[in-house]
Amino acid sequence: MPRLRRSLLIALLAAGLLLAASAQAVTWVSYPQLRAQVRSGRLQRAVINHALLHIEIKFASGREWEASYPGRDQSMLQRTLHARHIPIIFAARRHTHAGAPRVHHRLRYITTAVLAAALAIATALFLLDARRRRRNQAGTGAASA
Repeated sequence: MPRLRRSLLIALLAAGLLLAASAQAVTWVSYPQLRAQVRSGRLQRAVINHALLHIEIKFASGREWEASYPGRDQSMLQRTLHARHIPIIFAARRHTHAGAPRVHHRLRYITTAVLAAALAIATALFLLDARRRRRNQAGTGAASA
């Protein structure tokens, strides 16, 4: 009997979790249905995505609807939502290139040239110093002999 209770409890918990997860999901509806709710429904907020031409509305009950709208109707949607005092959130547009503007790698080329020149100068100085040491050692070795 305890085994049956445990499995029944697990099944009920799993069903409750599935229902809670499905209740929070966004429901895709047709644009006329969404427009009718914008005009008369109890809404908390609306999210408009310019790039994708999507609008998402959230009801006072927590449900969310989403629909694609024709581009020409965007101003009408905004006016209607504004007239009904419903907050409008505009989804951020994707930036084509974030951060600093392109440099075309000129600075990298200049830096590489400066580093290469410094390396060449350091190598030349090292070789000249090694040559002087060999001459001095050869001179001191011949003088002591």
